[in-house]
Amino acid sequence: MPRKKADSGTKPKVTEKQIETAILQFLSTIRGCKAWKNQTTGIFDPKTKVYRSLKGRYSGKGSADILACIGGHFVAIEVKKPTGSVVSLHQYRFLEEIRNAGGIAFIARSVDDVKRTLYELSIIE
Repeated sequence: MPRKKADSGTKPKVTEKQIETAILQFLSTIRGCKAWKNQTTGIFDPKTKVYRSLKGRYSGKGSADILACIGGHFVAIEVKKPTGSVVSLHQYRFLEEIRNAGGIAFIARSVDDVKRTLYELSIIE
């Protein structure tokens, strides 16, 4: 009979993509919410087999991973892993620009972060 591996006690690593998907699933349950994954990684060039970065004055360098409109409120969510991920200077500036323009912008490391922030801002009940 095969032996079971001993539980090392470590939690499985959660990826940013998994967190993004969970957040988008949650946002899809909110009435009056339109949310989408913002393309931030560039465009794959099959000839060179590399991603071409998005360039240009209006390319949105540092733009948030998830954008949404919830009940008339523009929301930008930068998704990071629970540990080890750092917000870049461009990402920080983008979030600040959204706040300065009257939008809601924040960093989320889990769906609970999104729920808590939207609740605290009275965007959801």
